[in-house]
Amino acid sequence: MTPRLSVNEWVCLSQAVRLKLAEVFGLRKSVGCLVEGGVLKGDGHSYEDLGGINIDGLKEYTGLKSDDFYILFNHAVMKAQGIEVYQETKPEPVEVTAGDLEPVKPKKTAEAIAEPTEAIVDEPEPKKKGRPIKIVKK
Repeated sequence: MTPRLSVNEWVCLSQAVRLKLAEVFGLRKSVGCLVEGGVLKGDGHSYEDLGGINIDGLKEYTGLKSDDFYILFNHAVMKAQGIEVYQETKPEPVEVTAGDLEPVKPKKTAEAIAEPTEAIVDEPEPKKKGRPIKIVKK
């Protein structure tokens, strides 16, 4: 059995993402919208309608080679939101010669760190705890 989205999973997506994915996968609405207690329970796509989102279509849309439905679907949602999706590519090897590398210069040497930079200044006395004494003038 191939994994499919439930109506609850579909409704949890933002409206913009649902519209984009419905357009990409050619999903049709076969039922009316269902609002229960002020909460959207269905936007018109039934469980059978959501069967149009399958692994092959997700692979084509995302460009990934994975066979995991939920990984592909998460990448499809990110792509629909306009977030750049990581593509499964291997980096090309780069040849580095010794002339290309620059030597790393330390910012401070051990002697410079060990020398004191400023003299210690006397710290003011801490405030006394408790309520101040009330002085009455006559």
